[in-house]
Amino acid sequence: MYIIVYTLTMIAHRKYRASSDFLPNGFVMPWYKVTSPLTIFFFGVIFVSLFFIPEDIIGAIGAIVWTLVFGSIEYFRQKKTALANIDQYK
Repeated sequence: MYIIVYTLTMIAHRKYRASSDFLPNGFVMPWYKVTSPLTIFFFGVIFVSLFFIPEDIIGAIGAIVWTLVFGSIEYFRQKKTALANIDQYK
């Protein structure tokens, strides 16, 4: 589960660096163009390797299911909040 959370954090950091909200004088990850994809790749390798260990398969599948369920719930909750905010200003 931690691998998924850290991977999502790395992806969010990459999106933040590409956004207009990025502050160049704030926290800057060193060599993020190289280190971020490498970190995501290695996290992927580690996560895939969990499927080769019989005792870890249930945990790996559970992490995927938890991420999809929680992510879906949060996605729809955020969508509902955004629609409520739009309706509020009409």
